[in-house]
Amino acid sequence: MLLKISKSEPQKGSTLTIESSKLSITQSNSYRDLSLNLKVKSAIALEYPLKIENLEELKSVKINQRSYYLKPQDGKLNLPLKAGEQNIKIEWRDKIVHQLYISFQQ
Repeated sequence: MLLKISKSEPQKGSTLTIESSKLSITQSNSYRDLSLNLKVKSAIALEYPLKIENLEELKSVKINQRSYYLKPQDGKLNLPLKAGEQNIKIEWRDKIVHQLYISFQQ
């Protein structure tokens, strides 16, 4: 018996899969505290831009429980992801006057 194993060819398409997401909001009269939890799978190690409109006061970013000090640029956070599964937690404060819009940009 001969067993031949080969690596599959890379497929075109997205290199990031969002397995689950949860957004928690605590609101007061003038602001809201937001916490976004993402479970993602990345096919390759890459900085993935996450767009959060009106991201003015970033509190924390954790990837696999490790803190990262990221600075938003033009409403985007460049998340330094490794290949494989990762848990991401992003916390920020927002003024109530803004609408909330979040998306991955590629």
